[in-house]
Amino acid sequence: MITDDKDAAAAARSKDAAAAKWRVLAESHALLVDQIAEILVAQREAGQQRQQVNQRVAAMEQSLAHNTDMTSELLGVVVAVKGGLKVLAWLGMAAKWCSYIAAGAVAVYTLAQIAMHGAPPPK
Repeated sequence: MITDDKDAAAAARSKDAAAAKWRVLAESHALLVDQIAEILVAQREAGQQRQQVNQRVAAMEQSLAHNTDMTSELLGVVVAVKGGLKVLAWLGMAAKWCSYIAAGAVAVYTLAQIAMHGAPPPK
């Protein structure tokens, strides 16, 4: 009987140990399931954030392309105005020389009138 009691006690301890191991295993499994669920939620949130960032980057790329186009057009206008101002400067220099020539011609004409007629030309 003593051996039966010892065997029964040993069997009970073994059963309790197995039950404890099953409880630990079940708790670990539940914890693992919770962690996987949290990871999945975090991945979804990260995916949504990545999608938002991609949309913002695409919008910034469009804006940058538009700004680049506008800047190149503005640069074209500035270059054209600069060229126009150079042409106007050349025309101004030509007009300056023409005014000198015209003033000289008027002076020669006036001197010729005075020499031929003895008086300046009538006004």
